[in-house]
Amino acid sequence: VPLAHITGKQSFMGLEFHCGPEALIPRKETELLATTAIQKLQEIKKENINVIDACTGAGNVAIAIANEIDNSYVYAADISDGAIELARKNAEFHELSSRVDFFCGDLLKPLNDIGLEGKVDLLSCNPPYISSAKVSEMPHEICTYEPEAAFDGGPFGVNIIFRLITEAQDLLDHQGYLVFEVGLGQGATIEKFLSKTGAYHNIKLIDDETGNPRVLVAQKI
Repeated sequence: VPLAHITGKQSFMGLEFHCGPEALIPRKETELLATTAIQKLQEIKKENINVIDACTGAGNVAIAIANEIDNSYVYAADISDGAIELARKNAEFHELSSRVDFFCGDLLKPLNDIGLEGKVDLLSCNPPYISSAKVSEMPHEICTYEPEAAFDGGPFGVNIIFRLITEAQDLLDHQGYLVFEVGLGQGATIEKFLSKTGAYHNIKLIDDETGNPRVLVAQKI
């Protein structure tokens, strides 16, 4: 059993989060995603900033952003009811419920009809990016105790990411940022797909501390 499930807690970006089998355990590697998103938001000079965090899980990225960016309002979504309930609990724990709202549904679908079209300054996501065949080969404590939907990205591990890149276009503001985590070895392929859409520019791969590209940033044209 993962230690975070035994203790019920996990640290992320210097904050403590409630954990459980309902959602992915917040991981140190995903702090690169949160840090990158926060840095980009700090560059935006607007009175009110709209943020979406898709595949929010325990809500750790969404809450870390709201905690750092005082003038942000975060719309967080996840396909799992259980994950959303856990994320709400974490938002309440950090007294951020007034600035983080949660929606249950498939990827960005629950956010399509609430008036955000063309108004989102940054969209972050830690999507499932493990190929379906490799999910069962992951370490026992991961594939047995954490939700499969949080890992399974389809036959090649990129199904959800390609959907994200396409579906985000209608929601992002002009020059809005798309920031998301990718799996080991996926960066170059996904960077190429982003370029081919013709909808993004200023595309950058962000390396982790070991030199592996793990986060992609793109700006809506």
